[in-house]
Amino acid sequence: MTGVRRETQEELDFANFNVFEKDTPYSILNFCYTHEQFDRLSKLMEFNTKLGMPEIKAQIKKAVERRRKLAENPRPPISLSRLPSIRQKTKAKEYERYISMRMSMESET
Repeated sequence: MTGVRRETQEELDFANFNVFEKDTPYSILNFCYTHEQFDRLSKLMEFNTKLGMPEIKAQIKKAVERRRKLAENPRPPISLSRLPSIRQKTKAKEYERYISMRMSMESET
């Protein structure tokens, strides 16, 4: 939990290991742990989760609020009347490229 401190030397030693160095038994690249190693990792994970619980809850709340807003005001689907203009613009660009290519070919000869 937030503000929870490890007080005894045993608690400090139990939680004092590095997971980011590849040569340690607790490396994030290692997937085979002894019972003691697994216990240490799971207790560290539990401690960190409790420590971050207020932020986790806040992020879940924001996600739920965003989802509710989207459900209340969904985006309108794209209008079918816009599709031909999109197609026409694409065709025009393709035609312009073709013309410029032909003109450059003709100027080379």
